[in-house]
Amino acid sequence: MRFLEIFKEEREGHLHLVPLFPVFSIVFLITHQTAASCAQCPLPRPHMATRLWVHTPNANLIYTNCESVYTEKSTLLSCVVPNVLTEKEGDMWIDFFEWTRLYLMYIMAYACSAHLTVLSVSLYLHRHQTHQSIGVMHPVLSHFFRFWLYLTTGMRTKEWVAVHRKHHATVDTSEDPHSPYTRGLWRVVFFGVWLYRKEAGNHETVERYGKHTPDDWIERHIYTPFNFTGVLILLAAYIMMFGFPGAMLWLCHIATIPLLGASVINGFGHAWGYRNFETPDQSRNIVPFGCLIGGEELHNNHHRYQCSA
Repeated sequence: MRFLEIFKEEREGHLHLVPLFPVFSIVFLITHQTAASCAQCPLPRPHMATRLWVHTPNANLIYTNCESVYTEKSTLLSCVVPNVLTEKEGDMWIDFFEWTRLYLMYIMAYACSAHLTVLSVSLYLHRHQTHQSIGVMHPVLSHFFRFWLYLTTGMRTKEWVAVHRKHHATVDTSEDPHSPYTRGLWRVVFFGVWLYRKEAGNHETVERYGKHTPDDWIERHIYTPFNFTGVLILLAAYIMMFGFPGAMLWLCHIATIPLLGASVINGFGHAWGYRNFETPDQSRNIVPFGCLIGGEELHNNHHRYQCSA
């Protein structure tokens, strides 16, 4: 199937993406609902000998003990209680599958939210605001992306746009805010966020390159002066939903854009990989597909066709 191929199509330097967020969302919902349906048992635990979760489509949920057997219609899972297992062994199986369910839930929650953040940066900040390659974006969708980035990154739109426009205007020169050729590859990889924050604090850069970005009431009074309040709100939401593991999920989520954007793309995207086009800079395509970082992996393509790749 075409969807299962390399998720991209290069034609005259254009890049066609297949957003993966809907896929992650569907898988997460199936996983969560499946686990939730299996976690409910109509008989009290003391009356059961043991329990074992197994995946048997189109079967029944069977709860058994020494005196009775109870069945409930289910199309997803079977809960079987074999009398050959001891109570201790049954409890071990229960713990194993319960922890597996929790880890899957954590992984899918991170994958969905992090990929949405990647798409927000790639579609809204990069293509819509910086290069204006997405000519018209619906105001509701545009503000959703802006609000989501407020929660997950704390970045100000005008600053991000200004730094990236300056990168293209002065690419791989001494004026480039984060070129690995002038500042060192490993400095960009490990301190890319610091380089971004340093340039974002340059008032001249922001005013010169940050034109035509949102300047409405909510941007001036909330998103700009309280830009790091959003990430604290996200932390509280994660802890409310997942408890202490939510703090670890939040930390992984907050590190996603600095790791993938400031380090991988800005660093390796100008130092390692292959080139489809001979551009005056040192941009590279890191991998021959663009699905994990919203197409930013094809960095050389982007520097050749800034408004369409």
